Amino acid sequence: MNGRDGDVRHGARRRAMTLVELLVVVSIVVLLLGLLLPAIHSSLESSRRTACKSNLKQCGIALTTYLDRKSGGGPQDKFPEAAGLPSQELFVRWPAEPIRPSIAAVLGPFTENARDAFRCPSDGHYFLRTGPKADEIKDRWDSIPEAERPEEYQTVPYEGTSYEYPWLRLAGRTRAQALTSRRSGRSLSSGRLWVLYEFEAFHGTGYAALLGLDDAEANRTDDPNWMPPEGARNFLYLDGHVENL
Repeated sequence: MNGRDGDVRHGARRRAMTLVELLVVVSIVVLLLGLLLPAIHSSLESSRRTACKSNLKQCGIALTTYLDRKSGGGPQDKFPEAAGLPSQELFVRWPAEPIRPSIAAVLGPFTENARDAFRCPSDGHYFLRTGPKADEIKDRWDSIPEAERPEEYQTVPYEGTSYEYPWLRLAGRTRAQALTSRRSGRSLSSGRLWVLYEFEAFHGTGYAALLGLDDAEANRTDDPNWMPPEGARNFLYLDGHVENL
């Protein structure tokens, strides 16, 4: 009798140990997932950042082609009159001034009208507006006479691009004028002039652009309230290279 009781107690202890072992395994799996998921996310984000850089380089080729064809590559080629943030044209410029096209529309003929070239894979907010902002844009759009509505947005939703065009610094200026510092009057390298950059820090947060003070100074506008774009953004320079600042 005592022997059987001992066997029962021994079996109970074995079952208890198995449960503890299971809990340990589950804890290890949870810990490993906690360690792996950020690494997977970081890897995916790195891939999206690379794709974004590739898109911006395509945009840079398109802009260079635009400038060359407009003037035959001479010194009097002028940067396009295009919107910075397209939807702002509806709220800020109209009706006092005509609504300007997006940079995506202006450069469309040089990208085979591929809108995706102007889309950052990490942009879930601007390229295709949703929610209250989209409703606000639609209401404003509906209030504009059809003849004055931008043709491109008859078929493309706002914003239709992930990249801001620094029109205050570039629009209507020749390459030579754009490559002249607004503060010192000195000539700048084309490798320091921003021509497109992301609307927001799609790839991170912070004030990384402020660390590139030389570039920030080179791209200053006449607006006294101007500040360098904040956060980890991809910047396209006039010479065609892209940096993540």
